[in-house]
Amino acid sequence: MELQDQVIARASELAERGNGMRARVAERGSELRDRALEGAERAREAVCQAPKDRWPNKLAGSGVALLRDRVKGAQLVSARSDVTYELVSLVSGVLGGALAGAIFNRIWRAVSNEDEAPEPTALDRNIRVVLVAGALQGAVFGLVKAALGRITAKSYRQLTGNTPNR
Repeated sequence: MELQDQVIARASELAERGNGMRARVAERGSELRDRALEGAERAREAVCQAPKDRWPNKLAGSGVALLRDRVKGAQLVSARSDVTYELVSLVSGVLGGALAGAIFNRIWRAVSNEDEAPEPTALDRNIRVVLVAGALQGAVFGLVKAALGRITAKSYRQLTGNTPNR
């Protein structure tokens, strides 16, 4: 029971830290939104100063205008939005897997005083330890996946105005 109590205590501590991190991410999101608005405005100005007879400049200008309008609250509709979201989601998933692995390794080292979690095929290890490691790993990966999936979907909707089709 001692290992289980340590795991529960550590998970509670991490949940508290996660709440603080969530507040910091929300604050940073507001800052990034403001910076995106400023960047879109600077890009629009740069495009307006470019020669008008070139279609790439006109295309870029309308793209910047759409982004600026979206940052200000208008909806941005694109036929490529599903593909774009899939790519953003893929990158988020890869980064999330790396983050979850790092979090799990730190938790495991803290609660077990071992550098690595036991493999399920390690027959010399106690089954209870193997199962606790697997459950903890699954919980950490599931939590990180859910958190990043939610953040990715909300950020995508906030940036484009489109709700991801999933």
